[in-house]
Amino acid sequence: MVLGAFFSIMLNEGPLQPFLPSRGIRQGDPLSPFLFVIMAEGLGRSLSQAVQTSQLKGIKVAHQGPTVTHQQFVDDTMLMGTPTVKEARTFNKVLSTFTEASGIKIYLTKSKLFFFNTSIHVQRNLSKILKIQRNSLPTKYISIPLSEYAPKATTWEDLLNKMKARLISWTHRALNMASRLVLVKLVLQAMPAYMISALVAPKSVYKSIRNIQRSFL
Repeated sequence: MVLGAFFSIMLNEGPLQPFLPSRGIRQGDPLSPFLFVIMAEGLGRSLSQAVQTSQLKGIKVAHQGPTVTHQQFVDDTMLMGTPTVKEARTFNKVLSTFTEASGIKIYLTKSKLFFFNTSIHVQRNLSKILKIQRNSLPTKYISIPLSEYAPKATTWEDLLNKMKARLISWTHRALNMASRLVLVKLVLQAMPAYMISALVAPKSVYKSIRNIQRSFL
């Protein structure tokens, strides 16, 4: 006899009668990301606990800043640590515990390792322990360009070209001022918002964005 998942609600420090779900969540359901975020919080807490018990050292972006071990964006997680065997084995242990508890499978083939100021011998050794292939910068993470250097104006060229491409499909249409204003606010101002929230843009990029918006308006 094969039994599916069942649930029980905790009330007054005790579980109520278990019950079976009548329907599941389909792929693409709007509720799925929220449930995953709640579950992924367990991974974040496990990593934080590993730092408190000195199993993980993590990294510090600033000299006086806090210790950072991970960054999470919905179903993507970026792990950060010092390039040591102890650190790599601790990451393996935490991830193994998380997969057993949650039932989530980690696709190591889709994961990549990035090293900074680390010898090739150490890189190969840690890559073998983590079973993750090495990669090099520059690259993209969740559509955000990543580089070991500060972002330059050329980093934003693709975004500026996409904004100009939008104008090509709009300029031949007869639009009044109110319609143009709506397109500027809802589209041209929204397009760069994601990258600006993650990267510091040079002043020349802000000027180019304003010029594109102003010229269309």
